[in-house]
Amino acid sequence: MNKLVTRINWVNDTDPAINDTHLNQMDSELDAIDDRVIAMEGDVEAQAEEAEAWAVGERGGEAVQSSDPTYHNNSKYYSQQASNSATNAGTSETNAGNSATAAGNSATAAGNSALVSEGWAKGTQNGTPVASGSPYYENNAKYWKDQAQQIASQTIGGLSDVTINAPTEGQVLTYDSANNIWHNSDGGSVETKSGNPLSLTTDSAQVARSTTIALNPIQASGTPTPANPIPIYGYDAVKVRGTGKNLLDKNSLTSNRAIGGSGAVVSGQGVTGITKFIKVKPNTTYTFSGLGNVSDAVGTHGAEYSTDGDYTSYVQSIGTSSVSNLTFTTSASTNYVVLTVLLSSASPQLELGSTATAYEPYTEATDISETLPATIYGGTLDVETGVLTVKYGMVDMGDLNYNYYSNDGGYFSCSITDKADSNNIISEIYKNNGIVAVGSMANNTLAGRTNSNVVYIKDNRYTDGGNLKTAVTGQKIVYELATPYTIQLTPHQVALLAGSNVITTNGTTINITYRTGKVATLADLEGMAKTINEVADIANGDKSASQITAGTFSGPVKANPTAMANLGTAQVRSIIVTDTAPTVGSSTTIPDGTLIIVYE
Repeated sequence: MNKLVTRINWVNDTDPAINDTHLNQMDSELDAIDDRVIAMEGDVEAQAEEAEAWAVGERGGEAVQSSDPTYHNNSKYYSQQASNSATNAGTSETNAGNSATAAGNSATAAGNSALVSEGWAKGTQNGTPVASGSPYYENNAKYWKDQAQQIASQTIGGLSDVTINAPTEGQVLTYDSANNIWHNSDGGSVETKSGNPLSLTTDSAQVARSTTIALNPIQASGTPTPANPIPIYGYDAVKVRGTGKNLLDKNSLTSNRAIGGSGAVVSGQGVTGITKFIKVKPNTTYTFSGLGNVSDAVGTHGAEYSTDGDYTSYVQSIGTSSVSNLTFTTSASTNYVVLTVLLSSASPQLELGSTATAYEPYTEATDISETLPATIYGGTLDVETGVLTVKYGMVDMGDLNYNYYSNDGGYFSCSITDKADSNNIISEIYKNNGIVAVGSMANNTLAGRTNSNVVYIKDNRYTDGGNLKTAVTGQKIVYELATPYTIQLTPHQVALLAGSNVITTNGTTINITYRTGKVATLADLEGMAKTINEVADIANGDKSASQITAGTFSGPVKANPTAMANLGTAQVRSIIVTDTAPTVGSSTTIPDGTLIIVYE
C-alpha cells in the first residue's frame, strides 16, 4: 500500500512558504487518509459478514434471505442436512449401515467445516475464543475489523482542525481557543503602535509585519543664537533594539564606575558598575529595583541625559536617597539614562511604570545596527525592506552666497539649490522665525520661503553679504529636500517576544505593525506535519496503533522489542531496558531506572 503523505521539512517562516499550496496539500492528504481508513473498515466488515454467511447462514446475526447465494448453501445448513439424513437413515434398517456411515462422515465433515469457518470469521470455535497457538488467533475477520475501527477512532494528540479556505500569500494560521481549531487569516487583529521607546504586548512570539523608523533632524536643547550655537546632529547609523520589560542588562555593566552628582563618570568605585545609555521617554515614570543602596557611596543612583553617549548632555540626577527600589519621572528634555548598579545585585531591573514587578532577566529579541554610507540629517527607514528614504539635506552656511536688502529693517537672502518649497529648516545659530514675512521677522532668526528655494535671515550685526558669509562659516543649516532620494540598506526583521516588549531606536519614533492573538509558529506546523505523517503510517500499516500500560522498570527485565506504547503523538518502536541493545528475547540485568526508548 502506497504512502499518502509528502513530508514537508519546515525550516523557517518563509522556506518553505506557509501558503495555499502547502496548506491545501496537508488538507488533501488528511482527506485521503480518512477515505482509506473508511474503506479499510468497510472491506473488513464486508469480509466478516461474508464469512459469517458461509459459516452459519446469517449476516449480522440475521438469517440470510432466500435470494442470498449462501441460503441453504452454508456449513451450518449442510451440517443440519447431514444430521437429518442420519436420522432418516435410521428408519430403514436395510440400508442403515451404509446410510449411517455416510451420514456420519458427512456430519463430521460439515461440523469441521463449520468450526473452521467460525474460526476464520470470529476467532472462536463453538463460541469459545481460540488459544494463542491457533492460526485464527488475532488473525480473523472480526479481529481485523476491530483493528480498523480502533485506527479509525483513534485520537491523535496535538492535532486540531485546520480550515483551508483559499488562503492568500501573507496569511497565517491563528488559534481559536474556544473551539480548539486553527484557521487561516491575517493573524487575528493587526495593530499598529508608535513611540520611542515603544511598549507593546503580544500573545505569541513573532516578527513584526512592518517597522518604520522616523529619523527627524536632531538639534540639542536650547535657543540657537550667533553667541550660543546649538549643535545639529546627523545619523551615521540606525539602531533598533527589542527587549522584554527589563531594560537593564546587568551583563553589560562597566565595572569600577559610578555616576556622580553632576552626571559625570566617577572611577574607583569597586563595588559598583554603570549601565550603557538606556533609551527612555521624556516626562515618563520608571521604576529601578534591585539596585542596592549604592547612593551611600556616590550620592546618586544615576543621571538623565539628552543625547546618546554624551555625558556632557546631563539633565538631572536620579535619586540621592539610600533605597533598594526607586521610582523617578524623566524630565521633558531627557532621552537617555545611565544607572549605577551594585555589582553584587542579582536582580537589577528598570521598567516602565511606578511599581516594581517580579524580576525578569534582560532578554534581547532584536538588536539591529545598520551603518549608513554617509551621514544623513533626516528621513525614514523601512526596516523590513532596508529602504532608507533621505528627506533632509545639510549645508555649511559658509558655502552659501548672501544678498543684503535694507528695507524691512534690513535682511539677507540666499538660495539653497535642492531646498523644498517649505519652511522646514533649522540652523545652529538662528532660530526659525516661523513667519516668512520679512517685515515680521525678529533679529537673529531665519525662515524658508514656502514657494521657492530662498531663505531669509535677519542679523543686524551685518549689512554686507561677504561679512555674514565669513561669520557663519562652519555653522549648519538642515532643510527639507525638494526631491527625496533612497539608499538601499540591509533588510532586517524585528522579532517580538511573547508577552511584554520594549522597542527602542536612536531615531525619533518607531511605527510598528504586528499581530495580536496566538499565531502558528514553526513548531506548531512541524507538530501538525508530524501528526499527519503518523496517521498516514498507521493507515498504511507502517505503524501499530496498539498500546501497553507503562510501568516502573527495575532489576532483571525481559527485553521486548515488540512492545508498543503511545506517548502523546510519538509512537514508540521498542522499549529496551538496558544500556546496550540486547539480543532479542534475552534476559538482561540492568541498574534501577535505566530506560532506553527508541523512537521512529
